[in-house]
Amino acid sequence: MHKSAGSTESNFDILIPTTQSSNLIFVKVEIGGKEYRFLFDTGAPMVISKELQEEFQFKVISQNLVYDSQNQSQMQNYVQVDSLNLACVLFTDLTAVEADLRYSPILACLNIDGIIGANLMRHAYWEMDASTGFLRMTSTKQHWPQGNIKLHTKPFKIKRTYTPVIELQVANTLYPNITFDTGSSDLLSFGKDANNDYCADSVMFKAYGYLSAGLFGSNVDTLESQALTLYLDSFPYLAPIEFEANKDARLLGMSFLRHFRIFMDWQKQEIHFLPHDTINFWEDKSHPTSPFLSGEAIIVGQLNSLAFADGQNIALGDTIESINGLAIYPAAADTYCEVLQLFKKEVELSLHIRRKGEVLIRRQDLFPSMNLRKRL
Repeated sequence: MHKSAGSTESNFDILIPTTQSSNLIFVKVEIGGKEYRFLFDTGAPMVISKELQEEFQFKVISQNLVYDSQNQSQMQNYVQVDSLNLACVLFTDLTAVEADLRYSPILACLNIDGIIGANLMRHAYWEMDASTGFLRMTSTKQHWPQGNIKLHTKPFKIKRTYTPVIELQVANTLYPNITFDTGSSDLLSFGKDANNDYCADSVMFKAYGYLSAGLFGSNVDTLESQALTLYLDSFPYLAPIEFEANKDARLLGMSFLRHFRIFMDWQKQEIHFLPHDTINFWEDKSHPTSPFLSGEAIIVGQLNSLAFADGQNIALGDTIESINGLAIYPAAADTYCEVLQLFKKEVELSLHIRRKGEVLIRRQDLFPSMNLRKRL
């Protein structure tokens, strides 16, 4: 077994087994001889569930206010994880946030025990390809591309939690403080303050409702996407950039990163992007609505442009009483997770909406004109 204590590393080169769900990467870690499921998230510090803390009683070293991606905050314990084994590399004396990872229904459905965060990642070099689930952790960069292979390179700064933040040029504006976030399934999203390049007349897609989740829940927000060019070095990539009305964070997420092989170097504070041979940012599909758990009811939690185009007789907050004839009211947390899987897997769904009757929805291309043009 290799060992890492602080920045002291033995030689290792390990391909880490992963699973993928919702465009995110998950790994197995070992604590106290037991296996646990962790999210691989560059946009967060180390996090352990309250259940893990109850089991192992790690030393509480401080208590601080923690903000999530929805800009909601709570006081949380910071604990010292004595040891954690990731793919036969032992990390010791790691600071982690203790959090209730089942507080948010959406987060609870990820079924994670913790988060591998940036303060652990900084002790190794990482190679990732989200399109295949490839994840490699090494103590050197000897295997990284050499010679004339063209890599886009972005320097990064670090937050207090060692999370990397980069600058990106989008259209005519250079935006700082964009979180490089493998814990986000988005492509590139901006908050309410990034309005230099926003143009209402150029919006291609809209959504309204509970669009994402943080540690402490979800907020209703409005999202609008438009086609803008972002640049890595001087190379242009035309992509659907998202603007959210009530969010502060700027996130570069997995819907963008999955089109590259990524090399992360915390020592030099650089991220390298090796583009895939074929890149299509316009291939996403969605139903015209998505569910959200509110109390014991699964409700219409989001509506988007597809619903407006189809003239669907549904509204945000409507109660969904059954799906494909299966009664889902009243609903427990497990029922909600099963419903989310139905929305991901099924092309067509029949929803029975309280006081409105049956509504048939179908998963469709979000950007049909751009996707067709890309294929041609």
